[in-house]
Amino acid sequence: MPTPRFGLPFIAQGQAQKEVTHNDALIQLDALVDLFLLDRDLSVPPASPANGDAYLVAASPTGAWSGQAGKIAYALDGGWRFYGPIKGLVAYVADEQVLLVYTGSVWVDWASLLSLQNLVQVGIRTTADATNRLAVKSNAVLFSHDDVTPGTGDMRVVINKSAAAKDAGFTLQDGFSTRALFGLLGDDNVALKVSPDGSSFFGALSVDKATGNVGLAGYTADGNELGVKATNILFDRKTANIRALFNKAAPADDASFGFETNYSPRALLGLLGDDNFTIKVSPDGSGFTVAISIDKTTGAVTVAALTANGAVALSPANANVVISPTGTGTVTISPAAAGAMNNVNVGATTAGTGRFSTLTATGAVTLSPANANVAISPTGTGTVTISPAGSLTINPTAAGAINNCSVGATTASTVRGTTINATTAFQQNGTQVVAARRTGWAAATGTATRTTFATGSVTLPQLAERVKALIDDLIAHGLIGT
Repeated sequence: MPTPRFGLPFIAQGQAQKEVTHNDALIQLDALVDLFLLDRDLSVPPASPANGDAYLVAASPTGAWSGQAGKIAYALDGGWRFYGPIKGLVAYVADEQVLLVYTGSVWVDWASLLSLQNLVQVGIRTTADATNRLAVKSNAVLFSHDDVTPGTGDMRVVINKSAAAKDAGFTLQDGFSTRALFGLLGDDNVALKVSPDGSSFFGALSVDKATGNVGLAGYTADGNELGVKATNILFDRKTANIRALFNKAAPADDASFGFETNYSPRALLGLLGDDNFTIKVSPDGSGFTVAISIDKTTGAVTVAALTANGAVALSPANANVVISPTGTGTVTISPAAAGAMNNVNVGATTAGTGRFSTLTATGAVTLSPANANVAISPTGTGTVTISPAGSLTINPTAAGAINNCSVGATTASTVRGTTINATTAFQQNGTQVVAARRTGWAAATGTATRTTFATGSVTLPQLAERVKALIDDLIAHGLIGT
């Protein structure tokens, strides 16, 4: 009759060869007590086992292990002895460095049977304390999904706090001095803060819990989808190009930049209520004035007012530049120094607008055409008035013509005399009219008259007639005696 658990044989009274029975029992104890298994995955016995080597025979064994699946194979004297495991038997598997327990039907990992509940504190390779009740000293910590039970395939780490004003987060340290905080820090919004010394902290990221709006660089997330508190912002290209796009839903919407003073708008730039490019300005953030508008189709630029301290160059390619004030507006071109206006047409835009143009200068006005003419040409019954405060000098480099010109008072009621000073002969239609005036001659008052001159060639009788008419005019004005 064997023992109830291990099945060890008893020595009967008066039994012959008692030592054989006793030795078999000792061998079985040597095989099963403090069971040490070299491997549990072999189905073919090793070729040269040492006495005392033990294996857990795997499924479908062959050779000397045939039919012994699930049993313990114990090597002795070149052969094998097989023992069935008993419930509660503990074995150490050397190649896996694990403890196994036999449940009566299967072998299970000892660790799965351990229940560590309501432990006061746990330290892994370090000492836990009342503050750090779980302390781990390791190069890495792995949290993986449950692939045994099986689980859901998910892996979540939950950090819970008691109230919104508390913290639930991660603390990242260097030499046990905090350099970053991440989590729900003092409220229920997500925050990331950094520190150079563990005492002063700067906000890097803020995410509003209700909207998901983001604040960067110390800006607290609010009603703006993105807020940035910065002195300088740089967007750098990843490879060669960089583009920033602003898209709107419809032409009537806005896609724009806004510029504010103390959160009050002062300028808007972009597609404002249509698809034209517009710049608007405001003195108070409520009323806006269009400063510049660029038509989306033609590219035409409309400017409310243009003032420059330096040179302004308008260079159309084979086209016209039109400066056209509306209503009774005035166009003033006021250069700080002498300059040139080339190919300029100054006048009313149309005959029917009733608008006149005045060219006023505090200094000299120089009209210098290059191999061309200077034309001051009013349309209809318009009048050209040249009214200098001082003297007027018309000094062509060669003889030219002044046509359809009335030199004198602009109206009969204006008592303004006119003096024509010429350093050389004054001519009309190619015929000399007046020689240079001699010093000391005084002009007489009244109206000068002369005979109309014919154009073309001059005969001697015609010349004599004109000389006589000239003498009469000079006598009438007191320039010569009778």
